[in-house]
Amino acid sequence: MSTADTLHRSAIATLLPVATTRRGLVFEDRTLAPRAGIRGPGARGFLIGLGFDPLPPPNQAIRSSSGTVVAMLGASEALLLDLSATASLWSFGTGAPLAPGAYPVPRWEGTFWVTVKGTGSSAMFAMICGVDLRPQAFADLAVAQTIVAKSSAIVIRDDDVGEEGFHILGDISLGSYLMRQLLDAADSV
Repeated sequence: MSTADTLHRSAIATLLPVATTRRGLVFEDRTLAPRAGIRGPGARGFLIGLGFDPLPPPNQAIRSSSGTVVAMLGASEALLLDLSATASLWSFGTGAPLAPGAYPVPRWEGTFWVTVKGTGSSAMFAMICGVDLRPQAFADLAVAQTIVAKSSAIVIRDDDVGEEGFHILGDISLGSYLMRQLLDAADSV
């Protein structure tokens, strides 16, 4: 990561000072953790070349042994979440093609990332999200691009982070609002 990237990242306020627990649910702010996006007709080939193979269909994700979750948002767009915070492949830069037909999509600057885990997470989401996130309806590594508390969000089920684990990503300008809504919903479960 360049010095400019480091300075930019340090200027973004976190949503939670530390992991917060409400009614047995754990909320962890990962807004400063590395993530990236890739889009374009060459995106799948680029990701396969990085060792993310086989790639799932749209609205599904995979976990790599390196601690990366690759969520396919469409046939030619992926979101990569670095759960190990190694940032080894996150210096894609912006604008310039990564490979023929594969372009970076900035995901650090404009998005928040919160992990929610614990039995009852799906019941909490039922209060603020129209998608049924219960285990029998939303399997591990399923991806939903949906509305959570009247805000656009990406929800990825990841039971590896904890029982009934979810990653929620959305527009950074709505991060504090959505975090308050999540905590209020948790208090109501």
